[in-house]
Amino acid sequence: MGRSIHSIDSLTPPLCLVDERLMDIPAGVDLCFSNQNFKVLLFLEADHKLILGDGPPLSMRSGDLLIQPFAINQSYRATRRNAASRIHVMRFLLDLPLIEQGKVRRSKAASFKSETMRVFLKTHISGIVHLPQFITLPIQKQIERIRAEIEACRAGYRLEVSHLVFSVLIEIVRRMSPTGLTGPSPALKKSEEIVTRAKQYIIENMASPLTLDQIAWHVRLSREHLGRLFRAVSGQTVFEFLADQRLEVAKTHLCNPNLSVVEVARRCGFSSSSLFCRTFKNATKITPSQYRLQRMSEVRFSPSEYADPELRRSTIRAEFF
Repeated sequence: MGRSIHSIDSLTPPLCLVDERLMDIPAGVDLCFSNQNFKVLLFLEADHKLILGDGPPLSMRSGDLLIQPFAINQSYRATRRNAASRIHVMRFLLDLPLIEQGKVRRSKAASFKSETMRVFLKTHISGIVHLPQFITLPIQKQIERIRAEIEACRAGYRLEVSHLVFSVLIEIVRRMSPTGLTGPSPALKKSEEIVTRAKQYIIENMASPLTLDQIAWHVRLSREHLGRLFRAVSGQTVFEFLADQRLEVAKTHLCNPNLSVVEVARRCGFSSSSLFCRTFKNATKITPSQYRLQRMSEVRFSPSEYADPELRRSTIRAEFF
């Protein structure tokens, strides 16, 4: 069964829906679905093979992006055939024409209020796109802001979510072009480059008990110099940023009911579950267990179909992604 959380619809056209989806792939079984939407998938947690139609398997990993603009059958298969696999994805559904059997099929809406964005997307995205390791630090921050807006439901949050998603879509198009894959812009100041490297190191190693000396050594600065530079550029201390990142990862893990709070704390680099609970409550005003109950209360289940790994069904009716 697939589960949906952090869901929001009725957004600025051509954006229809933003949500997070969870799915478990049982060991030795393919999960098969039919795609009926023009969608963008940001894989927050993934380690599986994705077969689209009769094409070769795509290896999907955490941090990857996939754009799926076709009406096509798709099968999800765990990378290790003797072990189950878990998928956690943020999904953007767009009200754009689908391509099916060489023909353009109009989506349900006959008109588009956001014609400029519609034309922009259709001009630059005309086929399946797979961008490995797309979720960089800036994209991760956008995901966090989208999630925070949906959770808070403040005035104008639908417009703000649409704005944030469109920013991600523009970044996708830029990353698809050769000039978008050349690394950091030459215009970046040296200090910003150093802080970016420090942030990336923190994200990659947050499950470990990081010290300021370790982070400073990685960017070849003294701890005092890094501390001053980091705060001047980002407006946060190194450990404020580290705590924020650990809490965001914790929110993702808390959506998995199979993980205890103690295990979530360990995976996020907290020295104890009590420290984790105290830090989490100070930041969110609720305990990790209460947060998990809230998210699970929002879960919506979707049916799935199981197919023989060797003989995938030619007609698949159920939809998940």
